[in-house]
Amino acid sequence: MSGAKAAAAGSPPIDPAVSRSLEAIRAALGDSQDLIVKEMTLPGGKRTAVVYMDGLADSQLVHSTIVEPMQRLKRLDEWPNSTVEDPLTQLREDVLSAGDIRSLADMSRLYDGLLSGNVILLLDGCREALHRPGPIRSRS
Repeated sequence: MSGAKAAAAGSPPIDPAVSRSLEAIRAALGDSQDLIVKEMTLPGGKRTAVVYMDGLADSQLVHSTIVEPMQRLKRLDEWPNSTVEDPLTQLREDVLSAGDIRSLADMSRLYDGLLSGNVILLLDGCREALHRPGPIRSRS
């Protein structure tokens, strides 16, 4: 079942306002100390947040494969082959280096993903989020 179908089946959809999605995540997880939220403002003013659970994802890998590429961004409308209408697809295809990044559209899947070690990327104005399935862990 696609994310949109799951959201339609009763799970609340992801709010297009990053701040409201973060409030919902914090409330659902009881303000857990293990919840890591890295908020950024992209060039051009779009707010974004990278969200994951400490201990379930390797913070150094999250930083090098998701946070650092996001910090190096130019304005979305200046990218080659810009698809500003679909910035999540553009981020997934042109910017992020974490591999196997998918989209999801409902909060239930987002919560399940966080508790399974997924890393979630929220972007203002988008009714979907990106997630990296499975825990991002270093191979020791």
